[in-house]
Amino acid sequence: MFKVRPRSTRKLVGSSTDVPPPPMMSRKASKLLGVPPPSQPQAEVPSDRPLEEKYKSRRNSMMRTSVVQMESFRSNKSKLPMGYVQLRNANFNNSFTSVHNAELDETTLSSVLLEGLKKPHLCDVAMVGMDGVAVRAPSFLLCSHSSLIEGMLFPDKNASPDPDDNGSDDHDHFEDAQDTIIEGGEAYRDADGNLTVNVSFVTQDAIQTALHFMASHEFPLHRVGDSSEENIRTLTQVHVFATFYKMPILANEVYRTLRVLVNKTAHLASAVFDECSKSIKLAGMEDNVKRNELKEYVFDSIREKPEEFLIVGGLKYLSPESIEKIICDQEIDVDEITMFHILFTWIREGPGEREDRLKVAKSLVSNIQLTLMDVKYLNTRVRHSGFVTADA
Repeated sequence: MFKVRPRSTRKLVGSSTDVPPPPMMSRKASKLLGVPPPSQPQAEVPSDRPLEEKYKSRRNSMMRTSVVQMESFRSNKSKLPMGYVQLRNANFNNSFTSVHNAELDETTLSSVLLEGLKKPHLCDVAMVGMDGVAVRAPSFLLCSHSSLIEGMLFPDKNASPDPDDNGSDDHDHFEDAQDTIIEGGEAYRDADGNLTVNVSFVTQDAIQTALHFMASHEFPLHRVGDSSEENIRTLTQVHVFATFYKMPILANEVYRTLRVLVNKTAHLASAVFDECSKSIKLAGMEDNVKRNELKEYVFDSIREKPEEFLIVGGLKYLSPESIEKIICDQEIDVDEITMFHILFTWIREGPGEREDRLKVAKSLVSNIQLTLMDVKYLNTRVRHSGFVTADA
């Protein structure tokens, strides 16, 4: 009989355990034998060192200040990048907070001035627009922005020189102011002795918007992003108001705001052109040598892309005077068929009564050279348009 010898209790040389390490086994062999594969030894994780020691080998010592930024970037690396919607919302919220902070913070000078506009006993001047509504305003605020208004309200005082006069003396300045006042507005005292300025080319809303900007150098929130026809025409009147009374800061800001709105909705350029032409005529500035930058901008846009700015929704804003300027313009980039189509569409979509628009079209069709059109187009659309006669 053989005796089973007990297992040796002798320790292996160089080993700290009683059991010898298992032999290395591949994943395929472990799968065939039905035993779990051995776990791979984990590498020892080095202990964290201070940032200065960790980036000690950098050449430029200025990079020490950016080490913290680098570590924060690595820690936030798992965050998803911001998309377009998040960026747009963030920018909108930031612009809303910065632009209209004066209305929210009661301690700023702008908020104090805006609050003062609501107190009638502080507003010693009444500005009356074309609608006959008087808007009260402090003379200090008006005169601080316009030397022309200062000359109207205080003709016996020496007004500050206008920066647009290029160093001209006060005598010439007041002569220029008097000529302008005769055309577009006048200042007088009512029965109670209150100063009144007659602004016959703008409405009450335009005057209030201009006063809001004078006090805060900002437009009201509802004026900035509103693309309605009423808001577009009001802002256009504000630009004519600023141009008439020589307020370059106000004129530049409303010009920039209207350009943003027109770039978003192209056919609004027709509303700006129509209101600008009407307000300039009422103000008596048609013969002014200096061109109106807003009117020139929208007119050039209409000339370059009449299909986009006129035919697609823009003709409904044009008055008979405005459509006449477009039909008679020789620089507009269209052929005769497109010009006839503009006039034909205006009869269908323009403001006012259809009979009145037909009379205007009959007087303007002579500015279109019908002889350059295709015979088929003449026999179909032109013949049945209703405003072309045989002698046209």
